[in-house]
Amino acid sequence: MSAFRTKVFGTALLLALISVWPIFAADVVEERACTVTGVMGSVQVRYSPDYNKMRREKAVAKGLLAVPASGSITEEWSDLRQGMAVGEKCEIKTGAESEVRLETADGTVLRVEENALVEVAVLRATTKKAKAKGAAPETTVSAKFKLFYGNLVGNVKKLTHERPDVRFETPTATAAIRGTVIEVEVAKNTNTLIRAFDGTILVAPIGKKGKFIEVGDGKMVEIAPKQTALVVRDVPKGYKRKVFLLKGEKPTAPIKESKKSDKNEKPKEAVAVKLRLDLGDIPDTLSCYAGDTVMIDGVVTPASAKISVNGIAAAPGKDGAFKVAVPAPDSGMFPLNIIAESETMAEAVVRTMRVAYVHTAVRLITPAEGDVVKKPVVLISGTAEPGSKVNVLGVTLNVNRDGTFSGEVGLPPREGTIKVQVEIVNRDDAAVWIERNIKYKKK
Repeated sequence: MSAFRTKVFGTALLLALISVWPIFAADVVEERACTVTGVMGSVQVRYSPDYNKMRREKAVAKGLLAVPASGSITEEWSDLRQGMAVGEKCEIKTGAESEVRLETADGTVLRVEENALVEVAVLRATTKKAKAKGAAPETTVSAKFKLFYGNLVGNVKKLTHERPDVRFETPTATAAIRGTVIEVEVAKNTNTLIRAFDGTILVAPIGKKGKFIEVGDGKMVEIAPKQTALVVRDVPKGYKRKVFLLKGEKPTAPIKESKKSDKNEKPKEAVAVKLRLDLGDIPDTLSCYAGDTVMIDGVVTPASAKISVNGIAAAPGKDGAFKVAVPAPDSGMFPLNIIAESETMAEAVVRTMRVAYVHTAVRLITPAEGDVVKKPVVLISGTAEPGSKVNVLGVTLNVNRDGTFSGEVGLPPREGTIKVQVEIVNRDDAAVWIERNIKYKKK
């Protein structure tokens, strides 16, 4: 052991030995965000008045990974723009002849009509620790939207890989949804009107969670202040359901070829922008590590459209194909906003980037000093800088990309106290040594 190595890593070794930060948590709570995929007229956004209180509570909560909303959102009202990320405790206000459409990473869509005030009260996912070894962890997506006044229409996507817990709340009612289209209308200081389509909604007067009633497809219910008994009625015949397009938007549709066409006639380019994102087998949530670069590629029609991913511009080729490299920030959950814009309209696709934490501190977790083993093997585990090598009892373990290492190493086949020396060498050939005295006793 060189004196130089001992001097360089003396401080690191001391910090490693006194570190008590847990690597694994029972539950992981990830705050999510929704993206503005359409905006028209005067729409403003701000953090709600209790935003700072909520952040202070989160600061002491264990296991919560915060997802920041767009950096331009403050506690003062400011203009809401296309592609902005809106997270928990953000309030959105629409003016006269103004509308906004929001979309979450799982495909849930919310359109807020004119003269409305709505708050994204809750938007997070909780992944509980697996109940049994080898069992898949269970994730519940929790979302609550508070409509203070005005009208909105929401389409909650039916999820297969996650359990949704989506609620809409007004001054007089609360509604729980499991994959349904809901229309909510709230006049200031008066009744709430809720309509359900393509599924079933559970509705209760505000503060009466134990008194939910079912409102099925094509049904409606109206809740007045202090009302306790709810009456479900049919939506009137001829009622025109609300749509998710903003005023002036046109639905994108594929171009159909005519059966009879002139060979000399040039094909017409589509007016509307259509964005097709090809991620292969990669799911909606892209997992990576801090410092990685995520490649986003796809095809856009027409090829003259402008493409950006989180503000990073890309120039599509003649065939409309594009590719954008997005650097991963520090650990947490972040939206990936892929936006296509033509002269007439814009279209957005939302994905989520999950950035894993990378351990760099040198720690030896197992074995602990004085551990007793009944077999001539010992589990060596800990954390170090990614790419380092861990040498112990003639065996070399590799440090994973997340900075963890683990492996069983054979012991000399003799009972008694055994000194285990672990050498951790990084890419620059700098090393640190940690020793543990353990005892091997068959029975």
